[in-house]
Amino acid sequence: AIVEPVPGLAEFMDCDAGEIGVIGPNRSGKTLSVLIRTAKILMGQWHIEGQFPKTDGVWAMVGPKLRHLRLFYYTLFKPGQFKMLKTDDGWKVPRYDNPDDVARISEWEPGPPLIPPRMVESISFEDVKEEIPSFIKLVNGWVIHFFSFESDPVQGVSWNGANFDEEAPRVRLWLTETRA
Repeated sequence: AIVEPVPGLAEFMDCDAGEIGVIGPNRSGKTLSVLIRTAKILMGQWHIEGQFPKTDGVWAMVGPKLRHLRLFYYTLFKPGQFKMLKTDDGWKVPRYDNPDDVARISEWEPGPPLIPPRMVESISFEDVKEEIPSFIKLVNGWVIHFFSFESDPVQGVSWNGANFDEEAPRVRLWLTETRA
């Protein structure tokens, strides 16, 4: 694997629980870690057999405001969300706790997108200029819907999974309404 979870997140990446909450301080890598896991699921590469479909699933990405949805989009589909370092064995994600990696910090390069462009069949934007997505269909049949907590909860859709980013007073309403 290109990305190795930092201590404390390895258990998260291997967890087979149906619902997982990730809590931590600002700028600690929570969103990136969750979206690495999500990208593996959406590309059919999830390692726990039968937990998620490999193809033709439906995923919801829910954030506090419409502009926050761009963070999901950039993190999943744009390069440079993490750094890479060329080694004799190929590429790896450098670590700040590795003195050899830190000594080569000038060689760190932007990493690839978590979901590469070849996986994207189509994108519909809520706002094209601001790059706020509405939904994205992948070539393997997965569909990703993007919502803000400001919108009404969606009913009548069977979700295979969802990401709720940031605390919001309407999370419980969303969870309750979408399960009804």
